[in-house]
Amino acid sequence: MNAGRWRVGLVLAVLPLALFARTASEVFALASPSVVVVYTADRGFRPLSQGSGVAMPGQAVATNCHVLAKAAWIVVRDRDEPRPASLLQTDTERDVLLD
Repeated sequence: MNAGRWRVGLVLAVLPLALFARTASEVFALASPSVVVVYTADRGFRPLSQGSGVAMPGQAVATNCHVLAKAAWIVVRDRDEPRPASLLQTDTERDVLLD
């Protein structure tokens, strides 16, 4: 393939991405309903850490394993509604878990 045809192919491949590009405000407006805050505490209810998570289908939340390290208590706050959570599944290699 000559260089001219290669460039045209590249432009045509990337052009749809530019047409659907969004501003930071638009991305935030679309994504923020799925973002939750994860709070943890030790057995004495003393705060340990705070992190973010992503709401998954059902009541599941994906967050990082290090957020829940050493946690005895987990609370997820979704739109100002706190709810208790428990560990469901971990993948320490990827530092991701579901609670």
